[in-house]
Amino acid sequence: MDKLNRFGILIAVFVFFLLVLCFNGYSTDDAFISFRFAGNLASGHGLVYNVDQAPVEGYTNFLWTILIACFAFVKMPMPESAAFLSTFFSVALLLLMGVWAYRQREFTSHFSVATPILMMASFPALALWSTTGMETAFFTFLLVTGTVFISVEERREWIGILSGLTFAFAALTRPEGLLLGGLIIVLSFIEARDWGMRMLSFFIRLIIFLLPPVLHAIWRKSYYGHWVPNTFYAKTTASHQLYQSGLEYLKDFLIQGGIILVILTFLALFIRPKVEGLWTILITSTVYMAYVVWVGGDWMPANRLFLPILPFLIMGASVFVVKSKDVSPRFLLVLLLLICIYFLYSGINSQAPFMRHSLLAQTILNDDPPVDVLKELGLHLRETASPYDLLAVVPAGKVPYYSGLRTIDMRGLCDTHIARQPIPADLKHRLPGHLKRDPEYVLSKQPNYIVLSGAISKENRKLADLTERGSDPVLDEWSILKMPEFIENYREVRVPMSMGDKDLLYYKRIDKNNRVEPLLKFPDDASENQYNERVSPIEPDLPQQP
Repeated sequence: MDKLNRFGILIAVFVFFLLVLCFNGYSTDDAFISFRFAGNLASGHGLVYNVDQAPVEGYTNFLWTILIACFAFVKMPMPESAAFLSTFFSVALLLLMGVWAYRQREFTSHFSVATPILMMASFPALALWSTTGMETAFFTFLLVTGTVFISVEERREWIGILSGLTFAFAALTRPEGLLLGGLIIVLSFIEARDWGMRMLSFFIRLIIFLLPPVLHAIWRKSYYGHWVPNTFYAKTTASHQLYQSGLEYLKDFLIQGGIILVILTFLALFIRPKVEGLWTILITSTVYMAYVVWVGGDWMPANRLFLPILPFLIMGASVFVVKSKDVSPRFLLVLLLLICIYFLYSGINSQAPFMRHSLLAQTILNDDPPVDVLKELGLHLRETASPYDLLAVVPAGKVPYYSGLRTIDMRGLCDTHIARQPIPADLKHRLPGHLKRDPEYVLSKQPNYIVLSGAISKENRKLADLTERGSDPVLDEWSILKMPEFIENYREVRVPMSMGDKDLLYYKRIDKNNRVEPLLKFPDDASENQYNERVSPIEPDLPQQP
């Protein structure tokens, strides 16, 4: 590898770690659902959400959860371990793309191998999902590794054990692995055309790919009682609103650079001599984008669902960029620089709100770190609640994880009853994964605590990031707040926070025997007025008895 390629790879790694520093500190609530399952498994309770209750498969990342459980078993903190693993696999992905390019005859000129690495590192979504503790980077790494193994196996006439096993791991990490792995295996075989020589390797690869997911499905049926995860029932619907949400999600990805990659990959089809693999990339990406639109996209930021196909589109686009050296080597560098600048600009502009969580942003802006209200609420309930209390939550990750309480997931990801409820006819929002509900069922369980958003701004306004996305409502008004049983039996509790612009907010079931709400703990530096206001016994406004 020449000096220009090594220099370009160093620049790419520097850009990636700079973006990681910009996003470090951001975490998603959903990651902590997996951490709760992993923690229970490491403690000997099995893959369950609530200990001593019937198992419910409320995760969609089996292999990632098992991997995190290994760290929990040796007493390593799961959020930090997951963030480290995500960053590690992101760096490995960048280097693997260099290996992939190095093996292609199209990437033999100066700076060619560094081209896809620079483009990938300039996509801020990769850095953001390298810090959240989610399985996204690991899943993407497995898909690219399987593709590289196919290339190695076909050139050396090996049977397809390595590639099939790697794609099987991807299918065990995310359900989309079955779709993407199957498409890549089948389409790469069809596009190669030399079917007679590769037939045996193809069938071995396909069998090895399908066998572990089939065995996992049999285990799932015996352990959880169902052939598909509970999340499938909680998230799926035939509502046309999801298609609209999916199209908007696709539009955001295309605007942030996806359309450039698709166009350049398509133009690369006309390069002569013909470049193998481009049709596999285009068809796989197109089918997968249609799938994402069908499921309604994702409520999380930064194109999470599209990140797995990003390396493939970048490799296809890189073929066109590298071939532009035939016009002029300078033209190649200018085109590559413009593409990377656009990726950085559009991604940072879209994901800037998540940068304020990082230590780098706090240092530059001389600002206090934002308060993780869901984590603080979970720790607050751990201190104030009885370990035998029952919690009902909408955000089913951090609050249950840090509180350790038995929990009802009010959106049904971890509750079989709610997941199988029909979508309310008056549904107004279009937020995937937040479609199902049954407030009557929740109240019938008489939870001691109910958490909806978990926080309220100090000016008493609703949290914008939970109730608005642009001008479209994504979370409809909580119907449980208007139910007579809730009004009679629950009281709002607001816990002032000494830092940040939000206070903790939840609802506590009234103790009708004492008719006095128990005292709550406060931060040590809470103001005297806040302390006096909340430590005074509060008489609940109960209805007058006849």
